[in-house]
Amino acid sequence: MFKNTKSSPSVKIILILFLLIKGFQLHSQNDREIRKHFTMAEHYFELKNYKKTTEHVLEIDKQPKTPLNENPDFNFIAGTSFWFSDTMKLRAIPHFEDYLKVTKEEVEVIIWLAKLYHMNYQYDKAKQRYIEYANYIKSDDQLNPVLQNKLLHEIDRAILSCEYGKMLSIIPSKSQIDNLGDSVNSGYNEYAPVINKFETELYFTRKSPNNKGGKTNEKGEYFEDIYHTTILNGSLLSRDSSKYSGFVHITDSMKFSHAKILARL
Repeated sequence: MFKNTKSSPSVKIILILFLLIKGFQLHSQNDREIRKHFTMAEHYFELKNYKKTTEHVLEIDKQPKTPLNENPDFNFIAGTSFWFSDTMKLRAIPHFEDYLKVTKEEVEVIIWLAKLYHMNYQYDKAKQRYIEYANYIKSDDQLNPVLQNKLLHEIDRAILSCEYGKMLSIIPSKSQIDNLGDSVNSGYNEYAPVINKFETELYFTRKSPNNKGGKTNEKGEYFEDIYHTTILNGSLLSRDSSKYSGFVHITDSMKFSHAKILARL
């Protein structure tokens, strides 16, 4: 025969109190850890050591919800440290969004967020922030007129780029990756090829251990260097619009000079 094992009311009350105290202790400990990391983040931020700042911000961001989520100082520090990161820029977006919900004291956050949206293919949001920043530039009576015109020109180009990017995302282009041979391509990653208007020179970037300084980013990836090569024979741009629509087309007859480093990005 089994005995009735129901707990008495006093036992239940003791159990509830124990759980509440335990939860409060964990919450207090968690708050202390968050405050510690925030203090360290502020310290390194003042020193403009964004890499160390980011380490402490990442620890705070592990928490699903903290009072710092609505703290504009924290969001500015977190967003800025990610903005200056080589590999985690896009993580600045939610922090800058939360910052601008509370204040727009640091106006540059608007243009940074616009560029991040642009980088993340969020063209409509980027365009909206570009326009907002342009309005601030136009209303700043203390700004040098030459600098003002330069900034507005850059914003106009960025907005045009957003419109072009949105169009390309709706109507994607067909592309094919070709190897340009040992004079240009290597066993490492190459990016962003650009041809000059005379179709005689090619510029691109490469990540390799042969870069200037041999330094790496937070993920251990080598920094990019800008390379340059001269097109000795042939043309990179196709004239057969029915096949390639003016895009780069590689032929066997093409020859290049050996690519050399111009500068580090």
